[in-house]
Amino acid sequence: MNHKAFTMVELLLATSLAVLLMTGTLYVVGSLRAGVSSARPGLREIDARQLIDLIRRDLVHAKSMILGKDRLTLHGYGSLSPIEVERTGRTAISAQYRTHQPVQVDYLIARIGDRNVLQRRQTDLGVLSNRNIWTEWVCVDVESLELYPVDPAIRFPVAFNPSVPGMPPPPQVQLVVYRKDQAEPFVNTLITLR
Repeated sequence: MNHKAFTMVELLLATSLAVLLMTGTLYVVGSLRAGVSSARPGLREIDARQLIDLIRRDLVHAKSMILGKDRLTLHGYGSLSPIEVERTGRTAISAQYRTHQPVQVDYLIARIGDRNVLQRRQTDLGVLSNRNIWTEWVCVDVESLELYPVDPAIRFPVAFNPSVPGMPPPPQVQLVVYRKDQAEPFVNTLITLR
């Protein structure tokens, strides 16, 4: 009796090959999805305490900073992982999702439709990062963002100029954020960095 059938070795080889192909496919699809979702800004309204914590965390990890009108640019190593933030559904406030990769973090007020939105834009500066940019809309209806050193002896440039190297963050800064139609600041706090 001569039956045509696969041997055990052939079945194991076919199964192993199928697993390898599926793993590769899932990796490619997952990385494409992460790239698309991290490029899409999302609005997660946060309260004043969360905004202070987010900016404080970025300031603590910054090696240099550049101030401008309604703009703050930081260079440092305390980046957040957009993949983890997207996967867990948590906001960028979750400091446990750090990657310690070199990044530039910009806080700026952008006009989106008829509203002003405070954006946090993170640009990867690492050699292998391909300059990925991740934007998160942090807070809506923001009219102004002010950050200045508490020590009057520390002088920052008056105008924003990205070609001028930034200064290291001072030991203490005052953070003031005004929202639309509010007489009192949404945030007015002293942040101690060292």
